[in-house]
Amino acid sequence: MRRKDTLMANFLLSIHVLAAVLLIGQVTIAASQVPRYARQALADGPEQESAQGSVRLVHRICRVYSVVGVSVPAFGIGTAEVMGVTAAPG
Repeated sequence: MRRKDTLMANFLLSIHVLAAVLLIGQVTIAASQVPRYARQALADGPEQESAQGSVRLVHRICRVYSVVGVSVPAFGIGTAEVMGVTAAPG
């Protein structure tokens, strides 16, 4: 692998790992909070807006970070292409 390709592979790999930690981790944490807030909202009834607001907020966090999280496999595929690990043997 040429030096330019090595630098690009290292850069893409760094971005891939950072994106995985910062984006996928946030979705995981937010999604794990959904059952707690949903139970609380159901127990409080429809007159309590605070619990319903929490459910909406966690849902919005999951939705936004999931859309942005698509960049994680994109950077992974880019890294694999630059490193040449996706090429057919021969």
